[in-house]
Amino acid sequence: MQRILYFFILSLSLLLFSCNSAFRGQNTHVVLSKTVAEYLSTKELIVHNNSTKKLITRTATIQETDTLYQLTYKKLKGDVVILEITDSSGKMRNVAIPQMKLSAYPVLLSSTISPPLTVYALRFREIESYTDVLLIFYNSLAAVIDVYAGTATMRTRKHGRYTVPNTYRIMNLDDVTTIDTANNKLLLEIPIPINPNPTPFLTQKYRKKCQYAFSLGSSFGTTHETSTTYLYSQTSRVNLPNKIDNGVWASASLHFQPKAHLQWGYSLHSNINPNLSVNFLLNDVGFVVPLKKGSLEIGCGIGFGISRRIRGNSYCDSFDSYKKEPLKTNQLLEESYSFIPSIHTFVPINGHIQFIYPLKNQFEIAASVNGFRIPSYNLFEKSETVLTKDQITPNIVAYRREEFTFSNITVKSIHGLYSIGLSLRLKL
Repeated sequence: MQRILYFFILSLSLLLFSCNSAFRGQNTHVVLSKTVAEYLSTKELIVHNNSTKKLITRTATIQETDTLYQLTYKKLKGDVVILEITDSSGKMRNVAIPQMKLSAYPVLLSSTISPPLTVYALRFREIESYTDVLLIFYNSLAAVIDVYAGTATMRTRKHGRYTVPNTYRIMNLDDVTTIDTANNKLLLEIPIPINPNPTPFLTQKYRKKCQYAFSLGSSFGTTHETSTTYLYSQTSRVNLPNKIDNGVWASASLHFQPKAHLQWGYSLHSNINPNLSVNFLLNDVGFVVPLKKGSLEIGCGIGFGISRRIRGNSYCDSFDSYKKEPLKTNQLLEESYSFIPSIHTFVPINGHIQFIYPLKNQFEIAASVNGFRIPSYNLFEKSETVLTKDQITPNIVAYRREEFTFSNITVKSIHGLYSIGLSLRLKL
């Protein structure tokens, strides 16, 4: 279990640190009113970074869509850039456009291949002595490749992470009308835009912020078994129960909310059961719907889990046939299954809805309904024994036991886990 947890933490670290902006769009835009767009369509429009060391310029164009007008230009690095407007008579106007820096997101080798490959490789017991070395070597190689590839990508795409906030718009014609260039004071006085509607996610200076929420909670879950299979083409004529009992689950989570309608993060779930320990970590994302009081979040997730069968029952039954062939009248086949404690890894899937209600001092309470798809495993030692009854004398009977097969059998069951619970959230 410690090995699996170690490699999962290693893969998760690679996922978080191997990020870049290689595949973002090259252009950004400012929404304009119709009158402003019509006025600017006849002017020369240049966007620059207002730098005395290295001046970088972009040509801006007016684009019309079905519902709005846009001033579009190739992305340019800077928290504030200058739109330089020049008309046919040589008059000019400088307009400050705010920009915000977006977070990077993963696209490289370690973030897309390493986590699933690590989980997959740990499932093979027959190569257990070599798995650790191979995974350490592969994850190290992937991390080194990502370091160089990510650095090179960021250097070539240093402008790619900057974009104009969606809330910033140029709606007034007076803000873009050219002025006499002889009046240098008016030309050089460029007012910095102020966000008229600051939120917890975007400040008055159009600086992007992210809210963090840490929560602890518990829930009651009930399970429904949807299918049962025997791994590695094994079979059994004895019913081998493989349930996940109904009971209490504990959870802890850390979520990030970069936008008013988006929340993502990680949540750890663990059942409270002395016989079967199930622990899994979910990477989930949710769409947040603000309400008059509180908010509603609808989301889903996928992750990595570990189940451990600690205690279980053994089973036995007898049959008068073997491989569909009948035995002799004085013979019976006994199939016995002895429980073996075991550990298995799995990939859980989740869908959830939760209502979040604000309390005092950044605290919130959340009521949630969850649906999980998780498997459970049971490992048995299988033995097949032929019982033969020999009538030696009318009063003496002899019984012989001949054990002729001995193997392990793994039972896998898929469960739907449905839970309802409460959690306390702290927003930072």
